[in-house]
Amino acid sequence: MRPVQGALQTIIPKTGATAGLNARRGGFQLSSLVGMLKGNNQGKLLAQLANILMLNSASSIGSPSATPPAPTQNIIPAQARPSLQHVAQKPRTLEDVVYSPFASQKTKTNASQKPDPPEPVSRQEIDALIKKAANKHGLDPNLVKAVVATESDFNPACVSSAGAQGLMQLMPETAKDLGVENPFDPAQNIEGGARYLSWMLKRFDGNLNKALSAYNWGPSNVEAGGKLPLETKNYLKKVNGMQRLYAMGFSAKA
Repeated sequence: MRPVQGALQTIIPKTGATAGLNARRGGFQLSSLVGMLKGNNQGKLLAQLANILMLNSASSIGSPSATPPAPTQNIIPAQARPSLQHVAQKPRTLEDVVYSPFASQKTKTNASQKPDPPEPVSRQEIDALIKKAANKHGLDPNLVKAVVATESDFNPACVSSAGAQGLMQLMPETAKDLGVENPFDPAQNIEGGARYLSWMLKRFDGNLNKALSAYNWGPSNVEAGGKLPLETKNYLKKVNGMQRLYAMGFSAKA
């Protein structure tokens, strides 16, 4: 009998303490349970024990001292998933995504860096800029004026369907190579265009037609040979004709 009684004593005090119940006030007594065992009332004994265990379970859930089990989380440690390490990294900024990682050499432009629209300029001012640029690069002013007339008809805001800009219709890449920051600034544009024309003359050993063809069609195309396109042929005729008119004192537009 001692082993059974000892077993009951180990069960009942623990469950009662956990449930916050008094063993004599909570509806059961150790002596009554032992009596059931002596009287061979095993069915009542088992029922009483079941009630005790149910009270213990229910009271443990609401007990302040009870520690609820930690919820199971389906989390894989970062060390176990090296291929997913980037998830924890700081998201890349739009600048990092869009622009080159060589961010120290930024070449992008924002709205404040866009060229200002050209201010109104008179024909006399354009003629003065043409003469200044031609003298600087050793060109005939009438030749530069003829190129201006043929390319843009003296319109500083002219933009072609191919993207050429300004009076002598500089492509953005060419303008950048020439150091022209604002292709719609007449002074910068004419100076850059005159310099480029002087380069073409040197490149083709002073041959004017080849230099003008290179200005219109591209120097690599001229060097490759082949038949000139009709547009370039008409371009040569127009520039040569306008140059002669200006040499004769005319100031007509194209």
